[in-house]
Amino acid sequence: MITFLRQASNSILMRILLAVVMVAVGLSVGVSNFFMRNAAKHPVAQVGSDYISANDFLQELENKKQSLKQYFGRPITDQEALGLGLVNRTLSELITRELITQESDRLGIVASDEQLSKHMNEDQNFKDQQGKFNTQRFTEFLSKSRLSERKYLDDLRKVISRGMLAGVVDGQIRTVPKAFAEPMFRYLNEERDIEVITVEIDAIPDLAKPTEATLKEFYEKHVQYFQAPETRSFNMLLFSFQEIAQTVNITPEDLMTMYQQSNNKVPEKRSVRFIPFSTREDAMKATEELRGGAPFNAVYSRYTGDYPENAPKPQELELAQIRPEVGSEVFSMKKIHDVSEPIFLGGQYLLFILADIKPERVLSFDEQKFTLLKKYKSDVAREKMYEYTQRAEKMLSSGGKLSEVADTLTKEGIPGVVMVTWDKITHDGKSIDGKPATGLSAFDPKVLSTAFDTPQYTYSDPQKLKTEDYAIVEVTDIKAAHQRSFAEASAQAEHYWQFEQKRQQAAQYVKTIKDGLEKSQDASQLAAMNFGRVNVLNKITRSNPPKDTQFSGILARTNAAKSHEVVLDVTADRVHLARVIATYPASPDSFNVAAPAFTRQVMLPLLGRDLLSSYVAGLEAYFPVSRNEDYFTNYFGKEDLNNAPKPQAPDF
Repeated sequence: MITFLRQASNSILMRILLAVVMVAVGLSVGVSNFFMRNAAKHPVAQVGSDYISANDFLQELENKKQSLKQYFGRPITDQEALGLGLVNRTLSELITRELITQESDRLGIVASDEQLSKHMNEDQNFKDQQGKFNTQRFTEFLSKSRLSERKYLDDLRKVISRGMLAGVVDGQIRTVPKAFAEPMFRYLNEERDIEVITVEIDAIPDLAKPTEATLKEFYEKHVQYFQAPETRSFNMLLFSFQEIAQTVNITPEDLMTMYQQSNNKVPEKRSVRFIPFSTREDAMKATEELRGGAPFNAVYSRYTGDYPENAPKPQELELAQIRPEVGSEVFSMKKIHDVSEPIFLGGQYLLFILADIKPERVLSFDEQKFTLLKKYKSDVAREKMYEYTQRAEKMLSSGGKLSEVADTLTKEGIPGVVMVTWDKITHDGKSIDGKPATGLSAFDPKVLSTAFDTPQYTYSDPQKLKTEDYAIVEVTDIKAAHQRSFAEASAQAEHYWQFEQKRQQAAQYVKTIKDGLEKSQDASQLAAMNFGRVNVLNKITRSNPPKDTQFSGILARTNAAKSHEVVLDVTADRVHLARVIATYPASPDSFNVAAPAFTRQVMLPLLGRDLLSSYVAGLEAYFPVSRNEDYFTNYFGKEDLNNAPKPQAPDF
């Protein structure tokens, strides 16, 4: 059992959970002052014998607030976050995480030191220029994150262990009754014609310019919306890896010597197909059938319930790249069509069938020369990159300015040196006018994050970017976030005022259209009279909606709507109204044809998620959960977490 659980650590779910902890561990700043009033001293909940700290809770909440910023077009206030239910949702997620952690501990499911080492060695944040784990980079990461090494390793171990247990629970369901699967199939594959009317606020003409008194009253009423974010002005000295590599040359004689000194062998490769089974008994039966000459596709279809044409295609494997238990079987088979013994892997039994053998061979010089040339250029370029960046750091540490360093290196003929400057850039990469900063998006996001991690009048360490370029960032000015005066914000206030007036007009247009649709009036006429436009989406199924993302929200809302029932989808700048005007049921025979693939691709994953949710809910019997209600009353000023005000997004 424990072996199986450890194997689950390679699942996609575990990797997602690992990403979550890296975000939680790697970000330790940015929580608003409102929340930081001694909040870190108090736990927000107790799960079993452990506590969820206020720091963890506040950081998760801040991440959710940031994700909603784009939707509302502005930062979300703390009380609005409360009204949206983010507080309850964040706390519930942290409790679920802690429940799974404690259940893992109870079952003895603990990630090994080898697993921790593997994940750390694969983390790009900790690698040096040669792609190896660098202790100094790891130490710098801990320092910036305000973490001790022990705390980081403990958190990482918990996440890996959690993923091992969650991956197992998520994979337990193997069959679905037809009485359950068929109604779901018919529901998802019913075709519908859907009429959509869109009212966009930007399509409504501006009103007359407001008086200064009106505008000032609006500003004072909504003063919390006129916050100037922190901005930073910074320079970047870029070292282009590609341009450095282009200047590297090698003689044909040296390239031949390099070939002679290289390992030019291509290891033996084997192509295999496989069939999964829920029981060893079925796997043994299929083994006899295949060894007796039964067609692979027919055996696959009979035991999986899937279409024969969906049978896995041959996959080419190398011994060094696969699990030892698979490699020992696959590479011990002697001839084409040999069948392996059943292998228990990932909660199921697998049979491998040998499809092809490519023997080991030696690549000729002509086959290898371009690969060797590229490798040589890259290796030399990395050495030169290290030399150039170290030289730049030495010049800076001696009091030189970044622009002077750039000029000196350029005059010396060092290739790929570029100096770029940005002025007053916000944390999300925009200029103070709200538009994306010119040219910044062309570079690795690490450039911007480094600018906001570097103190004023100082330089960052050389930062490795995704393209193997390196960058040194100099912060020349920092403007702290502040409340903008009416004089500063008057133009923005007028824009918001116009938007608010048009939003109110749009609400009336939407009401008129909705009333008309409910009375079966013509959609085109209603749209033309109320600044709307009409789209008719034909033969839409719930299982395969159109790829056009502008309609994804409204189509989701029509899923449970009755025929001709009007539903709305509202965002900050537009409203969709929709009604189902015709339906076409799935044909009676379609389920019988599609059942195997539908069960495997839709129902089993769906039920697996439900099983995991139920399993987590049952863990509270082992690990009682209590919430610190006083914490929320003290810091949110609300005893009822569901009655806080919601953001003023368009409310139609």
